[in-house]
Amino acid sequence: MTSLVHSLHIGTLATWLSVVGFGSVAIVVPNHSAAPVPRVDVLETQLTSEDFTLGGESAPAEAPTSSAAEPAS
Repeated sequence: MTSLVHSLHIGTLATWLSVVGFGSVAIVVPNHSAAPVPRVDVLETQLTSEDFTLGGESAPAEAPTSSAAEPAS
């Protein structure tokens, strides 16, 4: 029974020493963090018809308005 209690004391001591050790290292070592990356809003992006063409093709022409479709009187 005494060896079990002794083992628990040693385990508890090791645990607390590691907690204190890691805490001391965390206080001494400076915190290095990367610079924040600027956020780009999707709503600010302007898309054109050139963004949707394939293989450098030009954008399709608009449908012509036909005035010849009116019947002559």
